[in-house]
Amino acid sequence: MSRVIDVHVHLTPPVIVGERDRLLTGEGAWASLYRDPKAKMVSTVELLAMMDEVGVDQSVVMGCPWSSEETANLHNEWLLE
Repeated sequence: MSRVIDVHVHLTPPVIVGERDRLLTGEGAWASLYRDPKAKMVSTVELLAMMDEVGVDQSVVMGCPWSSEETANLHNEWLLE
């Protein structure tokens, strides 16, 4: 039996989604990907729904390359929870 594993997924905490403009200031390439409000930042619930929809069995969640140590810590702590 084969399993489908997505080995590179980014999840975004609600606080970062809610403060997108402020937290993306000075974030270079990361900001260029997500500054546009149409760029999707995915929550845990959305990821699980997408996995079910397309038949992914497991996903490996990655942190994000934040320049701000404060934002990186916020994001990493949320992922650990």
